[in-house]
Amino acid sequence: MPDSPHRFALAVTHVFSPAAVITVLCLAVAASTTDPPSVALAWGLICALFTAGIPMTVIWLHMRRGRVTDVHIRERASRLRPLLAMIVSVSAGVALTLWWPAPPPMPALTLALCAGLVTTTAVTALWKMSFHTGVSAGAVAVLAAVYGWWASVGLAVVALIGWSRVRLRDHTVAQTVAGAAWGALVAGIVFTASR
Repeated sequence: MPDSPHRFALAVTHVFSPAAVITVLCLAVAASTTDPPSVALAWGLICALFTAGIPMTVIWLHMRRGRVTDVHIRERASRLRPLLAMIVSVSAGVALTLWWPAPPPMPALTLALCAGLVTTTAVTALWKMSFHTGVSAGAVAVLAAVYGWWASVGLAVVALIGWSRVRLRDHTVAQTVAGAAWGALVAGIVFTASR
């Protein structure tokens, strides 16, 4: 039976999964717009659908077919096919937010998420960088750009997520640190440049 720190690490990994963090991020960025609350909520949900909902469905379908063993796709060799399908979904989200057009921060957010996904997927072909820490650190960078420096307190959560991934032996310290640094860098630059 797993010990208490192991169970806590597992809970952290699930609660702060990339899909959960991205969903909250989409809603938080949408809430920053000057649109009426119902319009902002709709755009937050649309963004979350293409960047978290459909990608999670892709993972679930791959699990059902036995192509991946779990929702976190622990085996690096199993990551490429579902990640490519996720890139298609997130790219469709980018196109939709640009074409419709969505409130200004939403296309920038989908572009930042797409850039993070594409570049981390490229690295993952060679080395298993942490998507958990990459997404969470990227979210902190975006929230700091939207709401100000105080959002940087979220870095404590990024560190907790990194600890959980190492504790569960899903990543090394280097993989979690690299994921966090890369996620923050890519999301911060792309989001800020695209606003």
